[in-house]
Parts: sequence; C-alpha cells; structure tokens
Amino acid sequence: MSKGDLIAKQTYAIRRIKDAFRENKNIKDSTEIETLVNKAKTNLEIIRRQDGSPAVLQMSLDYNFHQHNH
Repeated sequence: MSKGDLIAKQTYAIRRIKDAFRENKNIKDSTEIETLVNKAKTNLEIIRRQDGSPAVLQMSLDYNFHQHNH
C-alpha cells in the first residue's frame, strides 16, 4: 500500500469516526453509549489489522470520545 493510499484510508476512517460521534451526540442512555463505544472499538481493531498504523485513528477516537462526554 502506498503512503497516499494509507493517508486516504486514515482520512476516511477519521471522517467516519467524527460523523458517528456527531450522529450520536445526543444519546444519553449509558447502555446504548456502551454499545456504540464497543462497536467503535471493534471497527478500530479492523482498521488496525488492515493497515497496521493505528496511532492517528486512536488519537481521533480518544479526542472525539472526550469531546462527546464533556
């Protein structure tokens, strides 16, 4: 995979993470939030296995999670 392809995949993944947090920002039910966080973790693991470069994605997930919960 070229560096450009990797950047494009990471950019897409980050955009999807941000979109998901925006879509679910008004959810208050802790069970539903836990389900969504677990789904995000599963998706992150899939991305990690695909390209082996999770640092940017993990930072984005952490940032968005903290923004959502504060």
